[in-house]
Amino acid sequence: MTTDFLSEQQASEILHVAKKTLRDWRYRRYGPRYFKIGSRVLYQSQPIQEWIGSQERDPQSPSQS
Repeated sequence: MTTDFLSEQQASEILHVAKKTLRDWRYRRYGPRYFKIGSRVLYQSQPIQEWIGSQERDPQSPSQS
């Protein structure tokens, strides 16, 4: 089984946010799932894409916050 991991830098580039933002999100338990292996934080592409999809909002729907 091969699992391709993304570095924090790569994840920040995909999400178009600073690495500091990813760190803040992890502290607040927000954002895509990640792995903590030793002192390294790693992401996978699929959970990032799923999280991005979960952020979709419909401007016509009054019940979304």
